[in-house]
Amino acid sequence: VNQTASQCSWSCGDVSALTGQYDLLLGNINTVFLRSKAPDLVSLVKPGGCLVISGFLVVDRDLIEQVFVETAGCELLARDEIGEWSSALFRRPDESR
Repeated sequence: VNQTASQCSWSCGDVSALTGQYDLLLGNINTVFLRSKAPDLVSLVKPGGCLVISGFLVVDRDLIEQVFVETAGCELLARDEIGEWSSALFRRPDESR
């Protein structure tokens, strides 16, 4: 993390325990959770910040992208897959611009 450890906060556990907003939020979470909690996850990201999610299957990728783009209002920046697993990078819009 190249000299940024003091600027980072790491947490492993239930997302409901998180408070505040973050520049970058990483989550390795299944499809069912992602679909039901997309707006909650996005609300934890500062406007203009990014959300990286993984842990969902490639066959669910279009559904997950639709939920985060259309329902939660994010911009899809990138996607990747390894075998049957998928990940995605989203940006929360900055409403102040």
